[in-house]
Amino acid sequence: MSDAFLTGAFGIAVALITWLLAGLRERNSFRRDMQKEHVRKLESIYAECVESLEMSMRITVSIGSYEQIEREHSKNNALLRLLSTNQINDQYEKVSVLMHQWSVLYRRGAPKPIGDLGVSMIASGDSEFSKKADELRPQLNDELVALIKVMAKHLSHERASA
Repeated sequence: MSDAFLTGAFGIAVALITWLLAGLRERNSFRRDMQKEHVRKLESIYAECVESLEMSMRITVSIGSYEQIEREHSKNNALLRLLSTNQINDQYEKVSVLMHQWSVLYRRGAPKPIGDLGVSMIASGDSEFSKKADELRPQLNDELVALIKVMAKHLSHERASA
């Protein structure tokens, strides 16, 4: 009888340990999957942020409309605030401020269209704004590159912990 009891107790212990280890494995697998999904979201939002900033520069130069890109900037800003680090948010803010300053100066210094004639005119004071925009552009590019580096570093850290 004692052998049967010992065998039964051993069987229950093995089943219990197997159940606990399987649960632990499932939790670890779930945690890894969640971390990988988080990294994919970060990759996506970081790429969209850089893309929308570069598109803003192109729209500024082509004297296009900011209507669509403004929505993208708002959405990207919200996602960054929720998913990213303070350092990235601060750098994104710095780039955004410089982008606004540069685009205002660039547009003020750009030739102004005259009606629907397809003709543009440059006023005498426009060159001052154009010069200031040209001086600000390298700083904007440097800050954008710094943002990309901070984002890449954060992604590398997140991937390593996934």
